Amino acid sequence: MKKIILFFAITLFCAGCVSRVDQLRLRVAITGDAQAVDSVDHWGIVNTAKAFSFLAPFEPDVLVMSGDLADRGDPAVFDRYMELYVRYFKNKLPVQAACAGNHDFAHPEERDRNKLWQNFADGLMISRDKPGHQVIGGYDFITVSEGLRDDKIGDYTPEMIAKLKEKLDKAVARDNKKPIFVITHYPPTFTMIGSECGNGKEALRKLLNNYPQVISISGHSHRPLQWDKSFWQGEFTAFTTSTLSYGCIGGGYFVNVAGGSILPFAREVQEALLMDIYDNRVVIRRFNVHDRREIDPADPWMVDVPYNRNKAEKALQNKIATEKAPEFPEKARLLIRHDFGFAYLLFVPAYHDDMVLSYFMRASVKKSDGSWEVVKEADYVSDFYRYEKHRTSEVAIKIPENTMCPRQLMRFEVFPVSGYGKRGKPLTLEMTIPPTWKLKKSTKPIYPVE
Repeated sequence: MKKIILFFAITLFCAGCVSRVDQLRLRVAITGDAQAVDSVDHWGIVNTAKAFSFLAPFEPDVLVMSGDLADRGDPAVFDRYMELYVRYFKNKLPVQAACAGNHDFAHPEERDRNKLWQNFADGLMISRDKPGHQVIGGYDFITVSEGLRDDKIGDYTPEMIAKLKEKLDKAVARDNKKPIFVITHYPPTFTMIGSECGNGKEALRKLLNNYPQVISISGHSHRPLQWDKSFWQGEFTAFTTSTLSYGCIGGGYFVNVAGGSILPFAREVQEALLMDIYDNRVVIRRFNVHDRREIDPADPWMVDVPYNRNKAEKALQNKIATEKAPEFPEKARLLIRHDFGFAYLLFVPAYHDDMVLSYFMRASVKKSDGSWEVVKEADYVSDFYRYEKHRTSEVAIKIPENTMCPRQLMRFEVFPVSGYGKRGKPLTLEMTIPPTWKLKKSTKPIYPVE
């Protein structure tokens, strides 16, 4: 009898432990980079409304906005934001945790940055404290706004870094076991994709390296959330908030982007996140708010609490090591088409468990000794980020100028590339190039940006 009672007692105790661990402590909705102007029909305002309409039914406790709300720091945009905030979250107004970005300080006439900061803080009805620090539901949220130093927008003064350190130390002293959420516009440098070089802030990275419990939430990069490199774990955790305006890819190595970074059909990247906080983990889910669709629902981003860097890094290494390369369908063929001075390679899309990031094209010419000499290589970003209804059933990549070798035998190869850079087997086409196939130079983007 005693054994039976003891068994039930242990069972009830364990059930209680599980329920506490699995109890949702806090839900956080996250947006950023709307880059709106003062018009009810402006793209940034419309997309913010889409995001709020989608997120409100989840009843978040906190609403994070990672900067670049107003394209030119117009206070009227902040009023419109608050109107949408009240309209869509009327059943449960979440606590706001917002920072300003470089666009919020880019007013064409007002040069007083402290005045611009006050406009931002007062417009969103948040504290003017720099940095801001709130304890919400037992968790620390620290917001840091750039653009406050006189010589360079976007940099931190040593004084700001020192103040941020004070806030972090205060949060650690309050509870050294829970995650600390640090919200900035610019990311800490060399963390997630899009934080490279000038896009990220070195002083921020150096400071956060000392706080493994930090989860850094930042905007600015406009990187799509489908790419797992938008989430990073090292000395701490960091992820991007993507954008409600237009998507970027960066790097300068994809030939079918505009301005070196803006994606083809970039306006289809309208994304937001939900972050659920439990005692033993933080779960981050990603959404396209136009499609009202969760991105990769079977594999949300996860942070263990307490954070274990070795475990996180080993999990990533294992994921990369065991990742399969993308594949083309078995009977796929590579076709070529010449269109009045332009040439295209056409093929059905490759498939992958995660995503096909790009298609790498290699063009070679056959030499007299039978060997192949590479004459051109180019990487084309795929359509992994686009609305589902716009995903193509036939990929067409434009062959760059100075590729064709008329009257010679050429080989074209197209390799599918995964998000972590693993190449699959190529599709191949060999043909003798007609003498009339001389490609024109085009100064226009290879694909429409919109």
